[in-house]
Amino acid sequence: MDRIDHRCRAAERRASGAWRAREGAPANRLTELRALRDLQEAP
Repeated sequence: MDRIDHRCRAAERRASGAWRAREGAPANRLTELRALRDLQEAP
């Protein structure tokens, strides 16, 4: 049971990673947060 759930989660991770790459967003969460902070600080 665990193994199926794990495989499903791995597929979700790959799908979200592909979506991010397609959207041109940073794959790294830290870079993402930093970019978001920069946007908020911009006038």
